[in-house]
Amino acid sequence: KMKTVGEPTNKNKRMKVGHGHAPITRIDSETGKKVNKHNRIVGTRSCSDTTSIIEKALHETFAPLGLDRIATKGEIGKTRTRTHTNPLGIQFAVAPEAPKWENVYTDPTKPLFVDIGCAAGRFGISAAKHPKWKSYNHLGFEIRDPLVERANLWAKKLQLGNCHYICASANVSMKQLLKDYPGSVKVVAVQFPDPHFKRKHHKRRVVQKSFVNTVASLLPKEGIFFLQSDVEEICAEMRDRVDLNQYFSRAPEHKYTERDSFLDKVQCANGLLEANSDCPKVWTKDGKRFLAGGKDFGDWLIGENPVGIPTEREVQNKALNEPIYRCFFHRNDVPFENDIDDQIGEIKDRLEHALTVAAASKAFAKLIVEGFGAIETELTATDNAATSSELLKECKLRANELATSLNQLHEISKSSVDLLINITETSTKDPKEYAPVLRSTKEGIASILKENELTCEP
Repeated sequence: KMKTVGEPTNKNKRMKVGHGHAPITRIDSETGKKVNKHNRIVGTRSCSDTTSIIEKALHETFAPLGLDRIATKGEIGKTRTRTHTNPLGIQFAVAPEAPKWENVYTDPTKPLFVDIGCAAGRFGISAAKHPKWKSYNHLGFEIRDPLVERANLWAKKLQLGNCHYICASANVSMKQLLKDYPGSVKVVAVQFPDPHFKRKHHKRRVVQKSFVNTVASLLPKEGIFFLQSDVEEICAEMRDRVDLNQYFSRAPEHKYTERDSFLDKVQCANGLLEANSDCPKVWTKDGKRFLAGGKDFGDWLIGENPVGIPTEREVQNKALNEPIYRCFFHRNDVPFENDIDDQIGEIKDRLEHALTVAAASKAFAKLIVEGFGAIETELTATDNAATSSELLKECKLRANELATSLNQLHEISKSSVDLLINITETSTKDPKEYAPVLRSTKEGIASILKENELTCEP
């Protein structure tokens, strides 16, 4: 079809703003900054000019490690992953088997430095070679498996006998994986964790109150708990949760900026975000202080990173002159005691995982039934063996997935019962207080069965 000269094409019409589509950018009323349709600030890390700055800074910092010269694609394939992975997914519901420490470390009795959310793993490799930390073994927890595979391959090629990585959720697995470590856990670092800004996703944040107690149970006296983030809301929540924990104290040699009394410590630790009748709004959507003009709430560690080694995210922030919030704690001499309330919370978390697994099991079972129904129809209609073979293969795949998820459900249920037994054997509380724990567990299991239309013997 001939077009009139100058007539816009259909593509240009679609690209043009004003044909029933929302504007590409707008000014955010809270921050005053230009944001796109996904409420992301325009002109930040994803822009080409800042990308080149970041790439240059990363190269200058990590080039001495020689990782660019190590070919990994041929052995493990591509390592590009989703930026955000759900740590509460069913694949992380059960702790993996602990490695044989003598196989991953040259000397498994060395003190252990644990890096939670180690991302690509460059920090751990740098620390393993750093004069200050090379006498330690280094263990990174990460939930993106391709990054873990590549980091372990890097460590192997560099012949580092003190660096290893594990694909697991630290909230679920850390205590179980490290309980038989031959040496002592001396340092735990949580650096730039995923902020999970949405309220419904706050339970995915790594530094929950139960996690702080897990770290306290692992660290010896004077053990180090180091936290840092480029999102003030996240670091403030982590800091105040540790501050309110009886097992940690701030290192006296470190100085902090003055704290604004407006930010209540208890409310911050509990995740205060939205405005209500008693308190105005505290945080913006991207975790900054609300209507503060760049000013923060204070109470942050003064000076450079006390660990002395930057992470990838830290290098990016320094290159862009973005703020970094830090705090540094020592394990004090208060003897650790299991808290029944924390253990109840752990049981509830496991039941939530069980609910997710049970839902997946039901979905897989439904697919298997539908698959066999399709095979029957196919054979009846056409007697096509080739098509039926493909359907059978699909059913086999779904059956294997069903078996895996049911095994996970069994492991979660078993671990919950083991935890209950541990509570009754070790707690010094009145036995009558066990009744609510047992009742909540029973109700949780009953809800799983009812929700997924499952049945079992009494």
